Amino acid sequence: PRREYKFSGIKDVVTGHIARYVDKKHPSLDTLQSRKRVLENFDMFLEAKDIRLNDLTPDLFEEFFSQSIIKSRKEYKTHIREFYRDLHDANVINDDLSKYIQKEPHICKPIALPTTYTKDEIKRIIASVDRSSGNGKRAYLVILLAAEYGLRSSDIINLRFGNIDWENNMVNIIQEKTHEHVQFPLLSSVGNAIIDYVKNGRPTTDSDVIIVRHDSTFKGKSVSKTLVYKIVSEAIAQAEINDWRSKRHGPHSLRH
Repeated sequence: PRREYKFSGIKDVVTGHIARYVDKKHPSLDTLQSRKRVLENFDMFLEAKDIRLNDLTPDLFEEFFSQSIIKSRKEYKTHIREFYRDLHDANVINDDLSKYIQKEPHICKPIALPTTYTKDEIKRIIASVDRSSGNGKRAYLVILLAAEYGLRSSDIINLRFGNIDWENNMVNIIQEKTHEHVQFPLLSSVGNAIIDYVKNGRPTTDSDVIIVRHDSTFKGKSVSKTLVYKIVSEAIAQAEINDWRSKRHGPHSLRH
């Protein structure tokens, strides 16, 4: 059950504010609980300082916000600013004290460089796949599509026979994420991998999707992104790439 927040000194004021807030904004339960939590802490702050709602100054506001952890300051300021703005609009207090609450400065997070692998490492990853079984032939094709074309996992699992133009040796794809059309030359390595998988590894199915599941329960159905990730990460592990555990090791890392 959700926690019931309790108020003492400003109970009636908070009750009225919450009613207006719900009627105007229709917040989610989580957002509403978040506001109640902040207002409960603010109520305890006022009680401890023995001050009224009208008596807040910029320094007192800052003292209250400094009690919250850094990542919560923005949330606290938003709730208290809207609280005071509502009280002023509802004529509960005369002055709009929300003007004393300045917005938190925007702090840019450092952008991490994407994980990349050298050409030699990618060759080792591809060569590490055992293609003697149907699962191995499927894994080999998945890794080639990720490494040669940089396809996202969503485009790998949705690759269909209709995307392959065998007469003109082209691959045409509408990307799942961007909905943009991309075209690649049909590399001999990829073409041969598709043929080998279809003839010698792919279960019999009416599906137009090239890469399918092999397990008995869902045989012939489309594979999941999780399986694509597992195939690529296992190949990277088998290739014994230095420090591969500290890097990203899914299909998107080969895209980079």
